[in-house]
Amino acid sequence: PESDRQHDAVASLHGGGALAASEDALWRHEAVAESLMDDRVVLPIRFGTLLPSRQEVGDGLRRAYSRLVADIERLRGHVEIGVRLWTAGQTGEPAVAAEHDNGARRGTGSAYLWAKVARERTLRARREARLRMVRDVCGQLVAEARESRFDDDPDDPRGSSAAFLVPRDRVAPFRDLVNRAADAHPDVALLCTGPWPPYSFVSADELAASRNERFHA
Repeated sequence: PESDRQHDAVASLHGGGALAASEDALWRHEAVAESLMDDRVVLPIRFGTLLPSRQEVGDGLRRAYSRLVADIERLRGHVEIGVRLWTAGQTGEPAVAAEHDNGARRGTGSAYLWAKVARERTLRARREARLRMVRDVCGQLVAEARESRFDDDPDDPRGSSAAFLVPRDRVAPFRDLVNRAADAHPDVALLCTGPWPPYSFVSADELAASRNERFHA
């Protein structure tokens, strides 16, 4: 570990070249973060973050000190819970839009433009519908979490995703809320994951550097 005052950076040496995001490597990275959070506050860094030297790690700790302290106090005693949501028939709609678009490409230019406009309207309507769905389903979850983050892409067949910062001792009640939300919305499929280290809620990112460097944080 590289230390600065009362904070440590846990890192592994990397021999150079691109880091392969294999399933095994990702799980080992996750296992380290989870083992550390058992008895301390952890500010996790995404897999693949690289710094050129131990000196740069120490310098990064000093540069980010005030933000690290603020994050540690804000995240102390909290974990991340992930929720992914799908609506009925969600994955079938993009294929229909794509078929329409491909057919228009074989026709006139104006037909293609009209098809493009229609597809944009479809995507906008789908995004608005999914946002309404997320608000309806996740309203109480947002109220129970300290913070929340949402990620929605209307082209993503995996659905909408949300991350919630939850007190460690409230994980079980929060899962119960997710189950009740699923029961109240039978047209929506919900997947609840975690608890995880709070990746989505770390703001002190000065430690991150270019991915072609030689030190793996």
